[in-house]
Amino acid sequence: MRALPRDPLWIFVYWEIKAAAISRLRASLGEEFEQAKWTLRVSDVTDIRFNGSNAWRTMDIEIAPGAENWYVKVWEAGRTYLVSGGLITPGGAFIESVRSNIVAMPNAGASAAVDEEWLTSESEELIGMSASSLRRSIGASERLEEAEIAAGPGFRAGMGSGSGLIL
Repeated sequence: MRALPRDPLWIFVYWEIKAAAISRLRASLGEEFEQAKWTLRVSDVTDIRFNGSNAWRTMDIEIAPGAENWYVKVWEAGRTYLVSGGLITPGGAFIESVRSNIVAMPNAGASAAVDEEWLTSESEELIGMSASSLRRSIGASERLEEAEIAAGPGFRAGMGSGSGLIL
């Protein structure tokens, strides 16, 4: 089972449970196997060494039998989660079949950190001259005109659709 952050509040999980493992589950559970529910157990394991029962919180998500991937919505951005897949028996016991990697979710929103090393007086000048600061947008025709002026005579020679010009 692998868990990947999709965005700050969603994890994409995919897994494979081999037929032999399912046969072993069926044999060990007997008649309860047919009544058991396939489940993903999501655990918040932020800043702890997870031992299987010490998560800050857990939630169970019933999934379709035979599913091999799922999107999981988590409680909070910026936390660390672990996902387990298995069966919940009619008596409420969770029997784990697969376990994911631990996934650290990104924080929501823009970072408050500013890397002043990259901000120079030239950067500020360029930002000041940008189209957004002039409160107008520069369209493709204006960019083409600027490129034509910079390139000089003959710039448009041979240009047609699919010319590969990137402005």
